[in-house]
Amino acid sequence: MRTLTIKILTIAAISLFLMLPISMINSKVYERQTFKASVLHNISQSSSEAQIITGPIVVVPYVKRSSTTYFNKDGGKQISYTYTDGQLYFSPDDLEIESALWTEERYRGIYSARLYHSDNTIRAKFVIPANFGITEELDDYQFKTAIVSLGISDVRGIESLPGLTVNSKSLAIIPGSHLPQLSEGVHSILPLNSDSASQTLDILIPLKLQGTSSLSISPTGKETHVSMTSDWPHPSFQGQLLPRASDVSPDGFSADWATSYLSNSYQDTFDKCFIHETCEAFKSNNLSVSFIEPVDEYVKTERATKYAVLFIVLIFTGFFLFEVLKSIQIHPVQYVLVGLALAVFYLLLLSLSEHFGFAFSYLLASLASTLLISSYLSSLLASWKGVVSFTTMITILYGLLYGIISAEDYALLMGSILLFMMLSVFMIMTRRIDWYEIGDTISLKQTQSKSQLICDAHSGRN
Repeated sequence: MRTLTIKILTIAAISLFLMLPISMINSKVYERQTFKASVLHNISQSSSEAQIITGPIVVVPYVKRSSTTYFNKDGGKQISYTYTDGQLYFSPDDLEIESALWTEERYRGIYSARLYHSDNTIRAKFVIPANFGITEELDDYQFKTAIVSLGISDVRGIESLPGLTVNSKSLAIIPGSHLPQLSEGVHSILPLNSDSASQTLDILIPLKLQGTSSLSISPTGKETHVSMTSDWPHPSFQGQLLPRASDVSPDGFSADWATSYLSNSYQDTFDKCFIHETCEAFKSNNLSVSFIEPVDEYVKTERATKYAVLFIVLIFTGFFLFEVLKSIQIHPVQYVLVGLALAVFYLLLLSLSEHFGFAFSYLLASLASTLLISSYLSSLLASWKGVVSFTTMITILYGLLYGIISAEDYALLMGSILLFMMLSVFMIMTRRIDWYEIGDTISLKQTQSKSQLICDAHSGRN
């Protein structure tokens, strides 16, 4: 029994030892993943980064005169005037944006970044109040030329922006948003009437935009409606505003957003940003969609290495069962060699998946590992039935592992079921085994083997 305990402890120690190469491979996965992220960042910097569309917003600059009355030394009454520059900001009463997007891949070496092209139609309706909303001291205000500004977070991505239409009248586009709150963007000179009546502006902006990773839209309207379609089948809807309706299929997705200033406190965040210049809440109040790869080759390889302990333990358990059921002896060195072959599988998987598809790489790596272990066991087990049985077990385990790491939402469930099934098989196959008798048998065989080696040594000397 003592010999059996030592055997089990030795197998456990070998399993722990094999965690060293597995951890080194896991570190290599993280290193390659980080390098890929830096390459993708460089690609986005050389083209255009994630885009955020804000606006349009109408801006009316003004100069306000303030008067101060005081008395001079002679008791005469005098008036002093000071002039203050300021701006009035108006957000759309109704904002409607339609976006049609399609994606493409840009390569740098073995890595690729996903870019998108968006064909956007922006319709905004403004109701500018009489006298621009000024109800007191109107004579002290001098209004300057108004502009309409559109924020675009990375103007390098503008593919086409032919002009801007206001009440069916075309206006020229001028670079720069003219608003520090929006950073980059464009604007147009807005021909507003100088009379005191309220004015309605219907603005149409056709915008073709390129970006990477994600597209975000700031709902600047009191009522905002956004519709988006794309050929990308793996969208990730983010931001504080999720779509009210969405449809995701293998051919792409469509989504619709609708929001009101009553439901998202937009007017409050708008005023804080453009009047008080506190823009954190305004800039975070976006609707966004990311074009993600749900499980890339590095994520799948990392998942595979997380199950390496389970995989090695299951293979070693099969070895141990062969020892017990077939009454054969497997040396600890042979356990180590088979374990190293299992560890090299993950390195093969990592290196191959950088050049080929993950499924094909997994097939090649698992096939190479299975053939190597099977050819090694052919002389060890001395039985073609045993080799076929063990090869079948390894093949099934590799197949189950692939199913686990390919699943997005059911990986933990599948892994738990696999572990339960393997434990059940082990318990069923060993339920009639007398472990005390097995331990004595192993001790006796080892004693006989040592005696035979001593006899052979003496015979050789004679």
